[in-house]
Amino acid sequence: FEWFESPDRSRIERSLELLRTLGAIDSNSRLTTLGRAMHQTGAPTRAAKLLVAANSMAEKGFDAKTAQTYAALLATLLSEKDFLLDSQSLQDSAHEECDLYLRARLLAGDRDHHARLDRAAMSTMKRILRSQYDVTDNALRDTSANWNEKLVFRLLLEAFPDRVARRRRPKAPQARMVGSKGIELHASSSVRDAEFFFALRGDAGVSRTSGDPLTTLASSFRREWLEEASLQTVEASQIGATKQQALYRKRDLFVFDEENLTVYRERAWMYRDLPLQDGHRERANADDAFELLRSEAEKRMADIQTRNEAVLNLLSRLRFLNITPQDIAAVWNDAVAESLFGETSLQALVASESDLLAKTLERKLFEQREQFPSLERDLRETAPSHFTAPTGNRFRIHYPENQSPYTEVRLQELFGTSKHPMIGKGDRETPLTFHLLGPNYRPVQVTSDLPGFWKGSYFEVRKELRARYPKHSWPENPLEAPAVAKGRRY
Repeated sequence: FEWFESPDRSRIERSLELLRTLGAIDSNSRLTTLGRAMHQTGAPTRAAKLLVAANSMAEKGFDAKTAQTYAALLATLLSEKDFLLDSQSLQDSAHEECDLYLRARLLAGDRDHHARLDRAAMSTMKRILRSQYDVTDNALRDTSANWNEKLVFRLLLEAFPDRVARRRRPKAPQARMVGSKGIELHASSSVRDAEFFFALRGDAGVSRTSGDPLTTLASSFRREWLEEASLQTVEASQIGATKQQALYRKRDLFVFDEENLTVYRERAWMYRDLPLQDGHRERANADDAFELLRSEAEKRMADIQTRNEAVLNLLSRLRFLNITPQDIAAVWNDAVAESLFGETSLQALVASESDLLAKTLERKLFEQREQFPSLERDLRETAPSHFTAPTGNRFRIHYPENQSPYTEVRLQELFGTSKHPMIGKGDRETPLTFHLLGPNYRPVQVTSDLPGFWKGSYFEVRKELRARYPKHSWPENPLEAPAVAKGRRY
């Protein structure tokens, strides 16, 4: 049908994917029997799944009437506006580590608290429970007093299978959800210690530390409950598959270690794509590591371009020729991919001393003759990588943005230089700036006029350093003295 205002296509796709995950539609986007039952409830998608799922809880060992009461309570709590404005005063007695339990207590009339409440929103929930689901005050009080964690888990697993999360580290608020998505528990959540929980909402903003969505509504559960539920065979339509399969299985997982930038293979028990335990870890082979490495390299493009000296130097030289990273984006991606063949770590790209990526990028750029017909000559003649001193030693030329190119050289290696070296060609020609170093390799002068330096401030430098370094050459006429090479090169 025609939309008055058409929603974003990605939102439609996410909605369809949720319906497939919950079993409401099949792989051809047609309503299933379950989907028709959900539609008849008139409730929002996940709430509808809770209400329909309650009818099958008797088969799993729960009282049917109790299950329907819990489903109605959970559906209301998760569909309507939250009435609890401050849960801090309730957390000390929240043994179940369930934010829904805290709200159930309040709806049941718990007065032993000092929490701030939205009374209007609370009244709306009570009215819906009574009129729409026939849940009495007595039923609410009984539910609150005899909170059944396992029943809550089984219902939530039906409606929120994609919101299952595992804490990344003990007691840390950060967690990983199904689908490899990050989530972080809000400080107001009562889920303090549990390793596994449902992240029921992610609408509390974004964490300043992790950048992940914050969840204020969470409900913990035990791993063995998930294993028990997942081992049961499910209908193919509920997971969008073509045949029946188990959601709980042992499989290989390839993970990227942020500390050493290496891809590892773990053999672990999984719920969907979420590892339920830390499995045996070993270094992945290069073929298995390739795609994950390439993805991680894309995330670290700026880091690689600034930490790797050879890459930084090449990009700086290209910028001097008015070629930006945007101009070579496609070639960059190809060079990264080729550099990662046979690798299981990003060290070869990130390490400051590695020139693998720079050489690969340069070669691939030279192959783009239609786009860059004279690049090889321009890099060699207009933006050279090194300056060759009179001694024959080569020194790297740096091309800082919005500054003149410069190099660092011991001043003794430049004796006899009567004409100042230039860099670039035509309107790009500019004097090469020298950071002149003393025998201790510390800067003693910066100049873009060597002949002027020899005739002027050289003598002040000579006077200061000759007494400290008497074994080094300090001629009275540096323009006629031979250049002297001694010590390390740059």
